[in-house]
Amino acid sequence: MKEQEHQQKAFEFYYGLGEGRSYSLVVREFGVSLATVKAWGKAFGWRERRRERDAQAARVMADRSLEENVEGLARNRKIVKMGLLQVAKAVAEGKVKVTMGDLDRLVRLEEYLREEGGPEAGGRGQGLEGSLLEEVRKRFVDRQEEAGDA
Repeated sequence: MKEQEHQQKAFEFYYGLGEGRSYSLVVREFGVSLATVKAWGKAFGWRERRRERDAQAARVMADRSLEENVEGLARNRKIVKMGLLQVAKAVAEGKVKVTMGDLDRLVRLEEYLREEGGPEAGGRGQGLEGSLLEEVRKRFVDRQEEAGDA
């Protein structure tokens, strides 16, 4: 038996009721008997279709959540990368004095980002490209040596 348009509409109404769905509400909405709605539900697999749609909706929500998380990680890594570039430039120009504590925090940040990875890192193993932190370290050491020579 092929599902007709009014039966499809009845299923859509039934599905749209959400957690409070019941065949009796379909009966009231469509003006048919409970036996008719039960027959439609059985013949056209309403409960299975409902479970399939719920599972599909859950997958879509999980995919969206994962995508938003990945985008957030990528955005945060870009912000940190820009900050490190600015720090490296400021250290090189002598505008910023970097303390050992600052350097320690930068090292820990880079390690954290390497562990977390990101979309382009496949989740592990790659930190900031071009080792920006290594450049900051080098400039810090150079500044320290210059200060010691003076």
